[in-house]
Amino acid sequence: MARIQISEFQGIAPRIDSRLLGGQQGQVAENLKLTSLALQSWRGQVLNVIPALTTPKLETIYLYKGTGTDLFLTWTTDVDVVKAPIANDTTSRIYYTESGTLQASDNAADNLTGVDNGGSNIFPENSILVGIPAPTAAPTVALGSSGAGTTVIPSLYVYTFVSVWGEESALSPASAIINVDHSDGNVDLSALEITYPGAGTTRNTIQFVRIYRSSVGVNQTAYRFVDEISPSSTYTDNVIDALLGEVVGSTDFDLPPANIFGLIDAGNGIMVAFTLFEILFSEPYQPHAWPIKYRLATFDTIVGGGLFGNTVVVTTLDRPLLLVGNHPSTMTMTVLPDHQACVSKQGIVSLKGRVIYPTPDGLYSIGYGGSSLLTEPLYDRDTWQERNPSQMRASYWDTRYIAFTDDAGLVIETANNEISASDFNIDVDAVYTDPENDRLYISETSDLNINVISEFNAAGQRLAYQWKSKTFSLGSLATITSGKILAQYGELLTNSELAALNTLIANIITANGVLLGSSVRGELNGNQVNEFAVNASVLITPPSVPMTQNVVIKLYGDGTLIGTATSVDATPFRFPSGGQFRQYEVEIETFTDVNQITVASSITELVD
Repeated sequence: MARIQISEFQGIAPRIDSRLLGGQQGQVAENLKLTSLALQSWRGQVLNVIPALTTPKLETIYLYKGTGTDLFLTWTTDVDVVKAPIANDTTSRIYYTESGTLQASDNAADNLTGVDNGGSNIFPENSILVGIPAPTAAPTVALGSSGAGTTVIPSLYVYTFVSVWGEESALSPASAIINVDHSDGNVDLSALEITYPGAGTTRNTIQFVRIYRSSVGVNQTAYRFVDEISPSSTYTDNVIDALLGEVVGSTDFDLPPANIFGLIDAGNGIMVAFTLFEILFSEPYQPHAWPIKYRLATFDTIVGGGLFGNTVVVTTLDRPLLLVGNHPSTMTMTVLPDHQACVSKQGIVSLKGRVIYPTPDGLYSIGYGGSSLLTEPLYDRDTWQERNPSQMRASYWDTRYIAFTDDAGLVIETANNEISASDFNIDVDAVYTDPENDRLYISETSDLNINVISEFNAAGQRLAYQWKSKTFSLGSLATITSGKILAQYGELLTNSELAALNTLIANIITANGVLLGSSVRGELNGNQVNEFAVNASVLITPPSVPMTQNVVIKLYGDGTLIGTATSVDATPFRFPSGGQFRQYEVEIETFTDVNQITVASSITELVD
């Protein structure tokens, strides 16, 4: 007599022998959501767009919402994108890393900074280098028509550039000393630079020049505002001391370096960027300014970073670093003791109070609860290396860490302080989570290398899933002949789900029509030999409407498949006669939700 019943379901734990898994754990869990402890399939993808950048495959996608129409920005390299930390920003400005530089774009309909100006439709269509170079020439000063005045004091002059975004540069070199009484004398300034390299082409357009002067003698280190003028090489200062404005605030507004590869929003108006051995901080709420005085050097090579609360996590090729502070000038750096190198920058994810990243040994977590090897209960080093962690491209969705490599996907559930893992059988090139509506988007490559961006888990169509139990050891020889499965045997799709699936199919047909209107890449000698598989198509295959809600169950005895049955409702069924075995496993393949699996030696033993 033998009976096996499984009423709760969890994911895989490859480090554990199949005989020693918990009763809820499985050897195989593919295309499954596991937070409910039932077996539940993911839904399919909903086609969002076929981007104009059709080849090569994408590495970064970002949903931009600043133009009134959602646009996917696409890159074939690893790019970090951050919204501008500016209050009441009507320009929808973004900052991002590309080719070792820090760049910016906005919603302007122009060919300088505009994400979309009606050009190539490869977004962003335009960008500028971040930062406003300081003037390189000191102003020339001379007494004006009013002369030096009666009670003279020594004065110095500097000036700055201001862009159309209101970004102010660092200071020019100081003028020569001039002795003047500003109450009844005046000073003529000349030789002012009226622009900077790249203005209006590779950098933002200049709008103003600001004039500053020292107010209490030559040893006065602070310069106060005199005037703001349209760019001009000359200016006459007749402003009395009592009317001087604020002290200049851009003294240390240095340009970002030219070897930046990482960028995150650290809150409090601060952006954090990375070079190989240096951590950089922007001036709060001044994303164009990156003072050298704030920079921190590291011993280990930096890989990337994340954020939980107001703590910045910097991953390296050795030990991770923690940065804490509300202002760049007060940042303190702590080196954690664990030697947990980050093996994939694109695998770093900030997820609900923690930062998770792939190491050679598993996923490492740093957060409010401390630091730990998150996946240690599920993977050892050998089984983790089989996941190719150095290829991981990851994002978050709800409480899940979702990563993809070149040939598979991995979902780590972290709800309720429990961890569970399952596989995903789609090949994804780039992944992005829209924080506004908690939607996950993926970019895939079709058979003919056409990039397709879709929304994850959004279609009415459900994905077929597979789950295989642990190995149950019965202790003695036994025969299992019968089974019963409690599942959602009703309609596989609701009316709304069916409508969504039909909409998806219609959208794919429309997208295929667009491709047919351009090129299906079948022209003679149009492609390299062996570039595509034989009989491959540039067109996207619409999903079929699944009509069956049956559950296929496979029974294994001592590691060998001994019987397959199909359950169509909650009534018992029989397996083909398979002999006597000491160890049994069951495997499920279906679309529908499964709540309980029971197998036994006889029909009567199936009754609870």
